[in-house]
Amino acid sequence: ARANILPLDRDAVGEPLHRGAVEAARRALALDAGNAEALIALALVQPAFGGHAEKIKFIDEALEFAPNNPMVLGTAGVGMHMVGRNRDATPFFRHCVEVDPFPYWVVASYAGCLILEGRKDEAIEIIEREYPRHADEANAWLMRWNIAGLAGRTDITSAMVAPDAVLPQGLSQHAAERLRRSLAM
Repeated sequence: ARANILPLDRDAVGEPLHRGAVEAARRALALDAGNAEALIALALVQPAFGGHAEKIKFIDEALEFAPNNPMVLGTAGVGMHMVGRNRDATPFFRHCVEVDPFPYWVVASYAGCLILEGRKDEAIEIIEREYPRHADEANAWLMRWNIAGLAGRTDITSAMVAPDAVLPQGLSQHAAERLRRSLAM
């Protein structure tokens, strides 16, 4: 769990939370060498700007032990994407969404990979299909906004910030107004 709250930058390496996450994962692996969650934690704590080979090694090991675990699949997709292997990331996100479309960041990550592959219509289809389950989450709303914008779907982004649009809790009218103004640029 500690690995998920660490910043994704080099500054975290060696800091107490980073060391604690690494130590906890290593203790878990000492007790159970097939602990996929511990392997994923070790993948997550690798620096974003380095440690790519280690990140992929831990992801591959976790996939051997838990090939259908949504956390493992989602992290595998993110890990592949972070090292520039977008085409390798897409199948992990797709499989994860098929197994369990939660959390929404996995859906948005999958849609983002599809956009990078030029598959904008597929990206919009998946983001729109899964969004209703997460409509009350401000982060899901923002991810939907970003994906629609990247896909060039101003019809969706405009509707999302229309004066009569229902905003999720946590997203202020002020923020919506700023996004509304950005569409006019």
